[in-house]
Amino acid sequence: MIGPLAGVDELWVVDFEFIHPDGERPTEVHTLVALEIQTGRRIEVHGAAELQALEAAPYRCDQSAAVVAYAAQAEMLCHLALNWPMPRRVVDLHVEYLRHTNNGLKRDSGLLDALRGFGLSGVSVGEKTRLRQLAMRGGPYNASEARALVEYCGQDVDATAQLLERMRPVIDWPRAEVRGEFSKSGARIQWQGIPMDTELINRIDTHLDSIKYGLIEAVDEFDLYEGLTFKDQRFRSFLSDTRHKYSWPALPTGRLKMDRDTWKEQCVIYPELEPLRQLRKTMVQVRLADLPIGKDGRSRYYLGAFNSKTGRHYPKGKECIFAGPRWTRGLIKPTPDTALVYVDWASAEIGIAAALSGDLNLSEAYRSGDPYLAFAKQCGAAPPEANKQSHKAVRDRFKTTTLAVNYGMGVKSLAARLDGVEARAQQLLNLHRRTYPDYWAFAKRAVDHAFRFGYLETALGWRLGVSERTTDRSAANWPVQSTGAEILRMGCIGAHELGLNICATVHDAILFEAPLAGLRDSVAQMEAVMARASAAVLDGFALRAESKIVRSPDRYMDEDGQEMFNRVIRCLNKAEIDHRSPFSRTTERRQT
Repeated sequence: MIGPLAGVDELWVVDFEFIHPDGERPTEVHTLVALEIQTGRRIEVHGAAELQALEAAPYRCDQSAAVVAYAAQAEMLCHLALNWPMPRRVVDLHVEYLRHTNNGLKRDSGLLDALRGFGLSGVSVGEKTRLRQLAMRGGPYNASEARALVEYCGQDVDATAQLLERMRPVIDWPRAEVRGEFSKSGARIQWQGIPMDTELINRIDTHLDSIKYGLIEAVDEFDLYEGLTFKDQRFRSFLSDTRHKYSWPALPTGRLKMDRDTWKEQCVIYPELEPLRQLRKTMVQVRLADLPIGKDGRSRYYLGAFNSKTGRHYPKGKECIFAGPRWTRGLIKPTPDTALVYVDWASAEIGIAAALSGDLNLSEAYRSGDPYLAFAKQCGAAPPEANKQSHKAVRDRFKTTTLAVNYGMGVKSLAARLDGVEARAQQLLNLHRRTYPDYWAFAKRAVDHAFRFGYLETALGWRLGVSERTTDRSAANWPVQSTGAEILRMGCIGAHELGLNICATVHDAILFEAPLAGLRDSVAQMEAVMARASAAVLDGFALRAESKIVRSPDRYMDEDGQEMFNRVIRCLNKAEIDHRSPFSRTTERRQT
């Protein structure tokens, strides 16, 4: 059993039961069961006081032992709550199950689902729900309840051990340990949390409906809303109006595609519709009372690492402040004695594409610092001395073309985003193909490999199986997107090794918190970590990292969300003045 893990002589399957209110750190860890696979040695501990009295885990956590768990981030949170050192080596069977079943289609991935997938059985759903509720209730427990919790925890450990045996042939050894390493980083990120402006959140949530009506009045110039409801038929009429030249994808039934990914892609083509997209997200997604914010004023949520087909983090939208409208990010605010630093890899997807494809021209464009203007220069459309100011229009065209390639847009979509002339759009796409032939050859190889062998795989082992929904476009884009996710996780792991405190991950970026004293050193450390992480994954090709620092009393703000945030504040001020508004409501204030 231990064979695939070099240097390991003990393998522990571990499970905890604990209380974890939304937005808080675990408040009570009360049950532990651990099983050593080779010897059958079993450890059972019940009682928060008993666990808290231990200075370290009662199972080995050194380099010669490994810990296996299903959804290991929860177990790592318990280590933090108990102030125990983290295990040196971790394998997360949940992540390995996600990898094994990943084909881009929605699937359930709880422990019971994984057991069924490998022909095993576990506790019934009803019994598991009852016992989970008991575990989350908290103590004191009588002797019968305590025994039931130990048995429940033990049943999960035994089931996980059986699953490990069944999954052993399909686990990606030894790279599973790299993914398991992130369970520790994910736990630390969730433990840290994002500092929030709880006073402003309470004010907005109290008058949220009134604010929504005010936003509709300010943004909906096309009269697409009836009350607080977006009317699809009005939008269809708007699109078909001869005064507007919009092309919108439809379902086989003829209905317009209105999912968030379609809206996001369409607003890349038609940026003037972005305020409407943000308004729709505000109407549907924003109910600030749903944000999991602890008594310390910090938002904490499960990152959802590996939950998407590319392995990118996919937290629940209602829980994650970064999944909502961009203006809501203005609710993030540093504490007086710290700064928040947003660090991202500049033009990451272009750099990753250059590295993976080995395209020297694309590498040169990326390393120039402005890959869009470099593209224009390489084509002879701009002179060598051109800059953003002198050749803005040219740069914008070539930037649009580059982004269109990244999104997998065709001629029609690119033309719609430019000047509507398909011949010019085709010419620009042809220029991209001629300038970066190795990149296009790489994309073709990815598509060919996907449909010939039935899968794609990254350098660190994340895998996509081909399904009926896999398209040439998705297969061509997947290697770059999934490699970006791996670089991000490596950056988080490296940052935590240096003791840097990460609050959140955002697509290709990290939000971390640092004391004002020594801030410059912390920023330099993080940027160096991110460069090393990209070089490690991209075989020496380092991506540039850029930082944005936010100090109190300023708040974090996404540039694209500033205008809507200002509208929200104006609507809030009006609602508070007009306290007789029929749409205002009162919500329980959060503790700050």
